[in-house]
Order: sequence, then structure tokens, then C-alpha cells
Amino acid sequence: MQSSTTRFMLSGLLCAVFINLPFYSYALEKDWLWATHFIFIWITNTLSAFLTFFHEIGHTIAGWFYGVPTIPMFDFKHGGGWAWQVSGQNYVLLFCVWAGLGYLWLLAREYPWLQKIIIGIFLFNIATAFNNFHLATMSFLGPAFEGLIGGFFLIRAFFDLAPRGASERFMNAFLGFAFPLNSLINGYSLLTVPSARERYFNQKDGQGAGDFDQIADKLEFISFDAGVIAWMVLTALCLILPFVFYKLAGDYSED
Repeated sequence: MQSSTTRFMLSGLLCAVFINLPFYSYALEKDWLWATHFIFIWITNTLSAFLTFFHEIGHTIAGWFYGVPTIPMFDFKHGGGWAWQVSGQNYVLLFCVWAGLGYLWLLAREYPWLQKIIIGIFLFNIATAFNNFHLATMSFLGPAFEGLIGGFFLIRAFFDLAPRGASERFMNAFLGFAFPLNSLINGYSLLTVPSARERYFNQKDGQGAGDFDQIADKLEFISFDAGVIAWMVLTALCLILPFVFYKLAGDYSED
């Protein structure tokens, strides 16, 4: 790894760990008073807003993918966010999604590997659009998108895809580490801290309104814990794979 890349990635990682200390303290009930006062509150609230934004974008993308018009918004009453489903599944909109995938397939005719991916996405849509799998997928993509966008930021940082210079590259590294680390902390707390699980179940003045409660409800063969574990595995991959891609790109350039 080049020295400049190492510097950016290491500084981003250290800041990401630092900003997640209050989340760790709260989620695992460590009672670190220094981590919940003064400037930490402002910083962690800012990160929470970013996480909420991308979380609801994930729900929204999944909704439109299945023909469900969805609008992301912040929930100022209960905190966090809310992906408002304007209506139920619209088959005309779903057909437009299929047509769009078909058009992308035609555009990618010079890239057979990309065409195969598009076919896989289309088959996944067809197989899940008319049963509870699409509802579970819509719930899962919210938390999953936090890690996915984190992986995207890490790739931008590794390959210096920051047109605004060093400050943007640092922010890519910082958020790229901060997002998945936050997800892993929250996932671990849901698996190991009973009070965290209870808070999650009772969020938004309702019972079972959380994404993983919804998944367990819609797919009886997937437990709450299994959904959280799947989320943590995906998040871990979003942390690891950018390193792998960077290493492979370096080896390829040397050849």
C-alpha cells in the first residue's frame, strides 16, 4: 500500500473508531460518561443523521425495485427515519423496472459478465416480487445499505477517486470505516445485550417495528438473530472487500 494511501486510510480508521466510541458505550451499556457529553453529542448526532439518510435510501431503492413507490424521510416524532410507501405494489411500475433491466442488458452487450449480473438481478426480482421475500428484502436493504455505502466510500478512498482533493479522500476513508463499524457495534449489541434488543423491539411507539423484527415476521424460517448475523456478515464483507480489490489492482498493475 502506497504511503499516501496508508496515511489516508489509517487516519480515517482512527477517526471512525473515535466517533463510534459513544455508540459503543450506549449500545453495550458501558456507562462512559465522557463519551456522552460535550462535543461527542454533536458529532455522534451528525453521524446518526448520515446513517439514517442512507438507511432510508436503502429502503427506498428496494421499494422502487419491487414496484412500491417509496419516499425517504426523517422521523421527527420518534427519531431516526421513515421510508414512506406511497402505495402498495404497482405492477405497471414493476414492469418498468423489468423493462429498464432489459435496456441495461442491451447496453451491456459488449460486457458478457455484466449481462450475467443483470440477468441475475432480474431473476431475483421475478422470484421474490410476488411473495413475502420482497417485503423482507425491503426491510433488510435499509440496514444493509449502511455497510454497502461504506464499502463504496472505502473504494473511493483506496483508489483516490476524490475530485475535490485530499479533504474529500479523507472523508471517504472516514465514513467508509465509520458506517460499517457502527453497524457491527449495533448488530453485536442486538445479539448480546437484552436491553438493546428490548429497545429495538419497542422503537417508534410500537412493538416489532424494527427491520429485523419485520424480517422475522415476514419469513418465519429466518429468526431475528439470523437476520442480524446476515447483516453483520454483509457489513464485514463491505469492510474487507475494498482491501482485497485494492491489493488485486496493485498486483495486476505490477504485472
